[in-house]
Amino acid sequence: MKIRAIPFGYRYDNGKIVIDKTTSDVVKEIFSLYVKGKSLLDISSLLNNMHIEYRPGVIGWNKARIKRIIEDKRYLGDKDFPVIVSEDVASKANYLKTKKNTQSNIDKDNLIYRLDAPVYCPCCNTLMKRIYEPRNKIPERWRCENSECHHVIPIADTELLSEIHQILNSMILNPTTIEHSVSENRISMETTRTENEINHLLDRRSASKDIIKAKLYEAIAYKYADLSTEKYESQKLRDVFRNHNPFTKFPLELFNHTVVAISFDNHDNVVLSLTNGQIMRKESNHGATEKSPYHSTGSQYQ
Repeated sequence: MKIRAIPFGYRYDNGKIVIDKTTSDVVKEIFSLYVKGKSLLDISSLLNNMHIEYRPGVIGWNKARIKRIIEDKRYLGDKDFPVIVSEDVASKANYLKTKKNTQSNIDKDNLIYRLDAPVYCPCCNTLMKRIYEPRNKIPERWRCENSECHHVIPIADTELLSEIHQILNSMILNPTTIEHSVSENRISMETTRTENEINHLLDRRSASKDIIKAKLYEAIAYKYADLSTEKYESQKLRDVFRNHNPFTKFPLELFNHTVVAISFDNHDNVVLSLTNGQIMRKESNHGATEKSPYHSTGSQYQ
């Protein structure tokens, strides 16, 4: 039986949906901060600065992701999900969200608002914000939020979605373009430090066996975290795309499960960063071998 995707804050335990302690605490903090007056942007920036992962290997919170969490009724125990947020807190948060909404005339069902992957500036790797200026020939544009950059890329929503659509379909037609970069597993500073501590303990005859055992477990954990998962992620991605036929409509679910970031190249062509850290471009129809700056190895949450 296929295991369906579940909201941030939950996990599967023997096929049953249960509360994940670490991520559910993040959900509670999101609601708490919003009720206290923090904006969606403030909260997303805070989580990004704390390197909180939205899903394994993905750091890139944005206003849309925070908004979806605040609006998700499953956190109140809906559809047999365990309760994470009280009705009182959720009601206050959603009341504030409705009160703050000054763009009620914008079509929130537009696909552009349902993309999970954040958009990054090609100049400084800072998050970009979509702005709408009807007086311009191309009213939709993406502006860098870095006050020292403010790079702007004018691109219509339809064009952006069309380019993403073409890249995804090209991977469906030729999934072998998905590949992992050949690189050795890195050795972190934590691994080196722990191994040195173990060697010093072993040189001391009076060292406690329990302390040495604890350090050995710590070293094993760091070594495991150092292991590269790119090869596994790449194979998983190939299997996902191989099991699809080219889409005539924009494949939103496929996009949200395989793409972690959107950016642009020097010619303002769309660039996608996949979950395996690979960069895919429209014009070449194959992935670049360089590592995506928006991909992190390992997972903070299990």
